[in-house]
Amino acid sequence: MRSTILRGAVAAGAAVVSGYQHLLPVAEAAVARAVRAFLQAATPEIGFLGEEDGVHSTGEMQWVLDAIDGTANFVRGIPLCAVSLGLLHGDDAVLGVIEAPFLGNRYAAARGDGATVDGKPIRVSDTSRLSDAVVAIGDYAVGPDAAARNRSRLSLTARLASECG
Repeated sequence: MRSTILRGAVAAGAAVVSGYQHLLPVAEAAVARAVRAFLQAATPEIGFLGEEDGVHSTGEMQWVLDAIDGTANFVRGIPLCAVSLGLLHGDDAVLGVIEAPFLGNRYAAARGDGATVDGKPIRVSDTSRLSDAVVAIGDYAVGPDAAARNRSRLSLTARLASECG
């Protein structure tokens, strides 16, 4: 199962790069269709939920896909975007992979096996003091009601700015 998700993510990453190189405005939908087709062929017994196109099939296990996580960055040519693919068993996440094709990185995790970046084990930081931590917040709202929707994020950002890097 882990090899299936990795192959799917690699294919999706290649499709993202291809979409960017050709400046396809429908890149996210194309990537979602390609990954869904790959996963349905490789694991027909597993359901599928895509951020862009919703539920295609359900079951005890379900693939969950964000074909271009960081779409705003993608369309602006900022390389901080990825394909995010996970596998749920009921409500429990059991597998996940984030393919960052422009950065050349693949993050993967499996319940009970830990996490890796590019096949090498990683772990959470042992930093215990907020003043030693680096924290980033993004994804602010724009458009109508942006000020109201951003109020809590901006408040949190202001509080963190004096406490951490």
